[in-house]
Amino acid sequence: MAQQTHSGSGDNIGGDQINIDHQINQGDGSTYIEQQFINQPKPTQHYLTAPPFIPSVFEGREEELSAIRQKLFANHNPQHLLLLVNGEGGIGKTSLAAKYWQHYQTDYKHMAWLYVQAGIAEALLTLAYPLLPSLDERWDSQQRLDLILQTLTNLDKPCLLVLDNVNDPKVLQQGFLLLTRNVNLHILLTTRITHFEQAETYKIQPLPEDPAIAVFKTHYRSHRPQEDDLLRTIFRHVGGNTLVMELIAKTLAQRNALELSYSLTDLLADLHTQGVLSTLNRHAVTTAYPGTDNALRQDTPEAIITAMFDLAGLGEAESALLSVFSVLPAENIGYSALKTLLPASADLDLSLVALAQKGWLDREAGTDFKISPVIQDVVRSKHHSRLGDDCRNLIDGLIEHLEYEPGTGHVISNDYQQAALWARYAESVAKAIPTAGRSLAVLNERLGNFYLTTGNLGQALEYFEEYNRLSQALHADYPDDLDFKNGLAISYEKLGATHTALGNLAQALGYFEEYYRLSQALYSAYPSDVSFKNGLAISYSKLGATHTALGNLAEALEYFEEDMKLSQALYAAYPSNVSFKRGLAISYSQLGDTHTALGNLAQALGYFEEDMKLSQALYA
Repeated sequence: MAQQTHSGSGDNIGGDQINIDHQINQGDGSTYIEQQFINQPKPTQHYLTAPPFIPSVFEGREEELSAIRQKLFANHNPQHLLLLVNGEGGIGKTSLAAKYWQHYQTDYKHMAWLYVQAGIAEALLTLAYPLLPSLDERWDSQQRLDLILQTLTNLDKPCLLVLDNVNDPKVLQQGFLLLTRNVNLHILLTTRITHFEQAETYKIQPLPEDPAIAVFKTHYRSHRPQEDDLLRTIFRHVGGNTLVMELIAKTLAQRNALELSYSLTDLLADLHTQGVLSTLNRHAVTTAYPGTDNALRQDTPEAIITAMFDLAGLGEAESALLSVFSVLPAENIGYSALKTLLPASADLDLSLVALAQKGWLDREAGTDFKISPVIQDVVRSKHHSRLGDDCRNLIDGLIEHLEYEPGTGHVISNDYQQAALWARYAESVAKAIPTAGRSLAVLNERLGNFYLTTGNLGQALEYFEEYNRLSQALHADYPDDLDFKNGLAISYEKLGATHTALGNLAQALGYFEEYYRLSQALYSAYPSDVSFKNGLAISYSKLGATHTALGNLAEALEYFEEDMKLSQALYAAYPSNVSFKRGLAISYSQLGDTHTALGNLAQALGYFEEDMKLSQALYA
């Protein structure tokens, strides 16, 4: 066999290909020529992805751009990894990151913006096509990811990688080591995660009022300067949420396009009574908010706001606790108060810390936690059907700690400062939970009693009226339920007592008559039930006192006599019961007063003597 020789016939190089001819002399007069075309890699582009949406209005955060750059380029941050942190959606994390991209784009050799939906690895895989032009479709995900990371390592530095919407701590934990394998990259994450030990953080605060109002005015040009103070009140009411303020401005611009038909005063009143979502859910508006593309979105404000807050990643205990915070006041709530009201909640501390880390709660002063009013509104909307169940233990705890002594109305704890805090929480809960039920009815009764005892008769009447409304509904739905019927009877007695204190004797009389009617029905059906007998006795006493105040002494006397008969029977059966002994003493006193007014002094004297005997025994 003849010796083989190999010689090249010359290479033609041009464009993005290299043309190489291989000529092989095989002997025996035969020649094999192989022509190969090898792709020459194109230069890697400056933008590895489409740029983000750059906000047209950017106020009040210029100094923060420089602060972020300083952190990313700092020598003490060898990984050049920074988390942009704020617990709430709509504050401006993505807008600030986008502005950083625009402002410092010439400082970076290459830039990529990735929106994280499933995970960090999945987001990085989308860089395959810009980084791997000769991508082999047969490679699996891990092979592609390894080659992407290798290619990123070989790029000229520095490069900027922005990962938008990394809100799940598990996603960050799973992808963190991937991010730290490349020191060429400055990595900027937008997230609601408030604490991550392995990375630098930069907490974004809501815009100050003045820049926020300036942004508002760019979207609502008909704003009147004389309403600036009102606008500041609205700003504080929504927790300084930038997105919500933009949506408010656009809503006002739409509704007042031709004439002023919906003022800031109207809007603030609606925010107080209906919440953010219901107030703004009338007209579709156009805005840019985070998503997988850069398209402007036209949707209702409700859809836009709720899209910012995905509750799906929360555990069951976390979801239930978030429901609790959604009905409590949007203020600092101490851990000790939560433990007191929710003693049966397992792992309360762990759930609180987890919600704070995930950005659903702000953690203040170590053990205080706070929720934003916007998140409250979203949670109440999404948890509408489960709020009652999630908050049952909270309601029961408030009922227990607002319990009072029968007759006097004084709270059992005798700590009125603490009771005032429970009352404020109870007010918020009573107004936030839409579902009716016995527990909610009793909670309103506790609130009414607290304000009646502390002298706030207007609020007492408000809550007793709600107690009566809920009790009527319960009795209508379950007419044979004795507990609901008795609750309705008590609600009438509370209304009668409040109207008496307000001086509305005619109205008080009507409510006491309803109280008497239901108490008589309960006692007639169950004459051996002590509580029903006592209720009927009280109804006689209330009617007698009201007729006395109206000047109807003869009628008053009849009711007081009926009260005395029942009170004597109760005391005879239960002589050690202090409440029954006191009730009988009061009945004697009322009879003595009535006979005195009627001129029957001898009879009056006899009743006063009986009253004195019992009162001495009580005092002793």
